[in-house]
Amino acid sequence: MTQYCEITIQDAIFKLQNAAKQKITFGDIAKLLGISRQAISNRVARNIKLQEFEWNKLQEHFLQTFSDNSVNTIEEYKSNSMLEIDYYPDIFGIFKNGKFILSNDKIKLNIPLELICSYSPKKTYSIINASGNSMSPLIVNNDKLIIEHYSNSQITDNQVYIFGYDEKLFIKRLVQNINQLSVISDNEDKTVYPTQYIEGINMKNIFIIGKVTGLLRKFS
Repeated sequence: MTQYCEITIQDAIFKLQNAAKQKITFGDIAKLLGISRQAISNRVARNIKLQEFEWNKLQEHFLQTFSDNSVNTIEEYKSNSMLEIDYYPDIFGIFKNGKFILSNDKIKLNIPLELICSYSPKKTYSIINASGNSMSPLIVNNDKLIIEHYSNSQITDNQVYIFGYDEKLFIKRLVQNINQLSVISDNEDKTVYPTQYIEGINMKNIFIIGKVTGLLRKFS
């Protein structure tokens, strides 16, 4: 009987990138597992869990760069590396005079550091609640999202950002063109969630707040 674990491909990339300190792509996962890039994309879209032998193979490959004296497993890394982050259970913030002001209604959560993709101690992180299913299956309603606060760096195409537009908050995948920003929902029902385009002078109304760099679907 096929044995599945509770790790999706997205979860695996979040965990392994930070643990192995290197960028990992869907193509890397496909090559290592001996399947096509399209097959990986299909599994991501359907939120299919990894089989146990697949997860073990990925851990063995990407964690082999650890020295004998360093953390050797995801479980050890999780138990030894925690981070206290501001969690906004209700309102993340409001727009005022053209600026985004964080809410004072927050609490502290301690989370495993390895849940944050490409963690850096120089960056600021927050946790917010997702609302709606426009980004399903990657993000579903009530997921807790780890946000890496924006620091005026260039937008990385096809990453998921939280941003303000006309003083309303959105969480979408962004693609930057010369004079246009594509705003993309992951939900395949494009009649309900079509791709939107912000062009020309309207791009000045975009306020990038941060990038989604991890999620806590079952974290409590």
